[in-house]
Amino acid sequence: MSVVSLTTGYNNADGLRQRYGVNEVTVQRGGEYSRLADGRHLVEVTIDLLALSTACTQASGNHCIVADNVTIPNGAFIEQVDVLVTKETAGSNANLDLGLVDQDRTTEIDFNGLLAAADAFNGGTDLGTLTQYNVGTTEVGALVGTQITNTGLICANPETADWTAGVIKARIYYSMPTSADV
Repeated sequence: MSVVSLTTGYNNADGLRQRYGVNEVTVQRGGEYSRLADGRHLVEVTIDLLALSTACTQASGNHCIVADNVTIPNGAFIEQVDVLVTKETAGSNANLDLGLVDQDRTTEIDFNGLLAAADAFNGGTDLGTLTQYNVGTTEVGALVGTQITNTGLICANPETADWTAGVIKARIYYSMPTSADV
């Protein structure tokens, strides 16, 4: 098992990610809205489940970094993960692990720390369906409701079976507690 990217490339001597070729420099969909009206932060990534299953097949056990440009910072308190279906999902017994890998791109923070074998949104789900994962929710990962101690890149893999279709937006809500809060 290893960590791979949905696109290939390498880190140069300065630690910058380098890619060549038309398919390799495709912009990944994701970003951060810092400071929502309630003081929380929101990170959003778009995940093409078929592309994920092609790059990180369930049988390989690999985990794919879904957006090189999106991180969750050290000290973040993960509050909630939402999944919004933007293209019908499909895959017999397919489910999703969503987690974090350290910025060195190899060290696991928790590969299923955000979602663990999540499939509530699988199979004929209507477009626009929003599934919320909070502490105590089935399929929520162990990092939700905790403060992380390393800056992490978001990674995913098909946990039980590969996806055959679907696109989702994963939204991760977090806050940055002060020392007085902890």
